[in-house]
Amino acid sequence: MTQKRLVLMHNETELLVFSYNTETRSFSFKSCDFNIKYFNFLPTRFRRIFDICEKDGINVQQIFSEAMARFLKFRVISLQREYSRKVMEYLKVRDTDDFESMFDRLYFVSLNDVLWVKSYNSSVKYADINPYSNPLDPYIASLVLTGNPNCFNSATPSAYPFFAIDLSASGTQNKVWFEDNGTIMLYKTDEWANLSTPDCSYVNNQVYAEYFAYQIASFLGINSVKYELEVLNYHGKKLVCSKCPSINSIDVSLVTMNQVIDELDYINPDLKSSIQEQCDCESAVNEKALSFLGRKQFSDQSFLDMLLLNPDRHKDNYSLLKDNNTLEYSQLSMCYDNGLSLFALTHEREMADMVESAKKGTFITGNGINVCSRFLSLCDESYLNLLYKFQNFEFCNYAPAPYNEKHLKTVTHYIKKNAQNMIELLERKYQ
Repeated sequence: MTQKRLVLMHNETELLVFSYNTETRSFSFKSCDFNIKYFNFLPTRFRRIFDICEKDGINVQQIFSEAMARFLKFRVISLQREYSRKVMEYLKVRDTDDFESMFDRLYFVSLNDVLWVKSYNSSVKYADINPYSNPLDPYIASLVLTGNPNCFNSATPSAYPFFAIDLSASGTQNKVWFEDNGTIMLYKTDEWANLSTPDCSYVNNQVYAEYFAYQIASFLGINSVKYELEVLNYHGKKLVCSKCPSINSIDVSLVTMNQVIDELDYINPDLKSSIQEQCDCESAVNEKALSFLGRKQFSDQSFLDMLLLNPDRHKDNYSLLKDNNTLEYSQLSMCYDNGLSLFALTHEREMADMVESAKKGTFITGNGINVCSRFLSLCDESYLNLLYKFQNFEFCNYAPAPYNEKHLKTVTHYIKKNAQNMIELLERKYQ
């Protein structure tokens, strides 16, 4: 039996020493191997395991092994990704649970936090391999987006090739973080964005939707991630990507609402209940939750979701910012992830029905939230000024890869019709 001694790190701080059995592919630990001084820096799932490790009748080792396997697998590329096999072949990894091939080479780093894993006696420092200050591998980025290793100019493998959780983030699009002119940018694309196809389809328009959604948010002065477009040329194909800068940094993590609620369940059950109620109830206004989330940002997000007719605002699609050094939360992050808004997956014949559905209050998000009820409960009379202003808005098309102009005019017509409905709803409430 071969045991490999490993350590879970938070930046340069040791959190938990554990072992990996290379024959059974299982993980084990001793309660004394937890660093109690930095206990709160551990992911919530491991804090819970420590709490139950002394209880009778519970197979803590099995629970721990399964939890650690899930934790690590979430930090490698998902097999649902279109070109994941090519990436794994390049990195000489057989499968997503081939952990033995990953230790001491991939480190399970992520751009969403500062956690990572290394061999217990390894001299490697986080400064050597963290993706915030070390060059991201353009070769891997090219493989993830297009399956072609030279999509980005002069793509060459880096000294420390690694996966990051961002390669396996939820959603259907190919995604990768990549350094662009000194800024870490998220690139997203999918097969529908290939402009090489004659009369390129404009029904699935997630790439363009985020670009146009940012235009609206910027025009209205709403704090939102800036999305741009870029055309990648390779093998005679033209692939349109959306790209935006990273919200978080080595000092600040981006924590999804699901993760926040999971952690609050451990450290503050009362606040957890308040947040859960505000996130799941379509019209309730919970002052304790709004104080924690940031009322203005949460209201702006709800207003924007109603205006853009975004059906995809669930608890993994909005996040809070968390200080990696103090573990303190600040308010909700700026608005992001609008890829399914602006009728991105909608045929023109369905647009009028969607607008009418929103007006009647039957348009809901993936979280089961009534978008209209949330808008009316959270957005006060001041939002009328934004809606009046929106009447003068016009989309700016992207010159290197312009959106279908006729379709864009149709989108404009129905979004402005939706804005007029929102005006009538607010005026009815306040006048």
